[in-house]
Amino acid sequence: MTQPYGASIIVCVKNGGSSLENQLEAVANQKISPGVTYEVIVVDNGSTDETSHTIKLWSQKYTSKFRIKTFSQPDLQGIPTARNFVASQSEGETILFCDADDKVSQDWAQAFVEATAGREILAGGLIEAYDSKEVLHSDFFPKGLMQTAYLPHVGNCNCAISRGRRVS
Repeated sequence: MTQPYGASIIVCVKNGGSSLENQLEAVANQKISPGVTYEVIVVDNGSTDETSHTIKLWSQKYTSKFRIKTFSQPDLQGIPTARNFVASQSEGETILFCDADDKVSQDWAQAFVEATAGREILAGGLIEAYDSKEVLHSDFFPKGLMQTAYLPHVGNCNCAISRGRRVS
């Protein structure tokens, strides 16, 4: 039996060609502890712009650095369905989610891998909003859980969940 990946980084995108490359480069340049393997999975949820071309070029550039899986799933309805589909295709012990129009920090994946190690939990990270001039708008997102009419939750563009126990 092969060793499982330490992490699966999932990026869902639909018509994100203009911002996707920044996020994919940030994902590719994660500082992860030696010995922690990871895969990157990108799902295109029906883009009609240059997204597929961006994914193809990026995949060719980094295919020797880590495992890359890409899916074109135009029939999936909405980002929750796309995230669930890609999570089912992942092999990492920690499943990390980010959005195509964001940019994760270099230690993003390592922080989530450490936070979920040996636990069965959902973890969420701080979400910061910047405008096109890179000015921080600190009041745009809450500093803790996001409140909804039914339950508080983590922001899905910056979260991770541990896979839990594997069934043999």
